[in-house]
Amino acid sequence: MTAFDQVVRDVEEHPLNRSLAVSLRIARAIRDDQLATWIRLELMGYLADNPAMNNNTMVPEYRAVPGQWCDDYLRPLVLDDPKLQFINELRLRQGVTELEGLASAKGLLSMRAMEFSELIRKGLDVEVSLFQFHPAAVNQVLADIKLQLLDQLAARNEAIAALPELTKPAESEILHLKPGIYGVSVDLKALWRWLFKFGGAPLRRRASSLKSALSRGFAFRAEMSRRAVRLVADLYNNMYIQLPG
Repeated sequence: MTAFDQVVRDVEEHPLNRSLAVSLRIARAIRDDQLATWIRLELMGYLADNPAMNNNTMVPEYRAVPGQWCDDYLRPLVLDDPKLQFINELRLRQGVTELEGLASAKGLLSMRAMEFSELIRKGLDVEVSLFQFHPAAVNQVLADIKLQLLDQLAARNEAIAALPELTKPAESEILHLKPGIYGVSVDLKALWRWLFKFGGAPLRRRASSLKSALSRGFAFRAEMSRRAVRLVADLYNNMYIQLPG
């Protein structure tokens, strides 16, 4: 089985967050910076503190979910003009692991997107504060991201097929990410231990703040801080990251 067959099977059989992590390794192996950047955006989110973001990065259209704007009293914004129906959709910026957490939720999801509610206030002279949507819409976004990933891999079939067979990393080389109530969680103690075992001096220095957090009583499976998100993104250069599934 070629490396291309392996990675396509992984995408088809495993959760998307795991498939993207494996595909990132493939992108680095074939020296495809464009693919690697796209994967980092999908994994870590289209957020300002993601190093893969730049001033020209746009949240893709396939990340849009239909929903309903409303105010703090849950009174909906009613748009009679069909040309304005695009207002009642929002492009989700969260990373894939957080999206998978949202997709498993029960009932309506609510999100505050102040920059868009301000645009609505200025353009339509109405006050809205919440955007509500169904978890099923997030499932569709995840399905569209998976299709995008398969298309991206298929376009690089020859380069990927020329790679040697993929090998599974040792357990000691794996960090575990999982969905959490605020997005993504990481075992900070395991991350600190890994850095001092496998990382170089610069990574060890960056680990010191994580050790300090642990000494102040953070849970081993503490919620991942923005600083830890950036650090884990850098670790993709050196290791596997084991995701749920």
